Amino acid sequence: MLTRSRSRRGRLERPARCARALRAALAAGVLVLSLASCRNGSGPDLNAYRLALVSGDSQTAPVGSRLAEARVRVTLAGKAQWNMAVAWVAYGGATADTTISRTDADGVAVMGWKLGPTPGPQYMTASVPWSLSATYTFRATALPAAGDRAPTGASAARAAAGARAGAGPAFSRP
Repeated sequence: MLTRSRSRRGRLERPARCARALRAALAAGVLVLSLASCRNGSGPDLNAYRLALVSGDSQTAPVGSRLAEARVRVTLAGKAQWNMAVAWVAYGGATADTTISRTDADGVAVMGWKLGPTPGPQYMTASVPWSLSATYTFRATALPAAGDRAPTGASAARAAAGARAGAGPAFSRP
């Protein structure tokens, strides 16, 4: 009968070493089984998450303007999801305030964004990072700044005529 688990040299005796190895093997087995159960469909269906527009789509403003906040609601089986990560990517010249935001108690994620310096269409996409189906793309149009507008009417006709003739502004010589 063994009364001590360690020998005089500090080594574990055989029964104690076997018990420790058995506990480690059992813990590893439980971990492997729990991870495997997520792959066989018993975990949540990640493609069941949905993103729905709350506000902030189809905006128009001058270049460089801050836009109204983009808002989406994340749901799973029709229920709002609290504290879910939503990834944001802006492109076409627009910039997002940050790359990740979290949903509130109503399942709503919010992101500020700004139009870039180039006139034309600009976009920002919201998505639940691990879901292929939960995405929404916000669209905005950047208008030229007030001083950058193209000439219209009679001034446009004069500019076009001058360009065709190759003439610049008229100067009188003394």
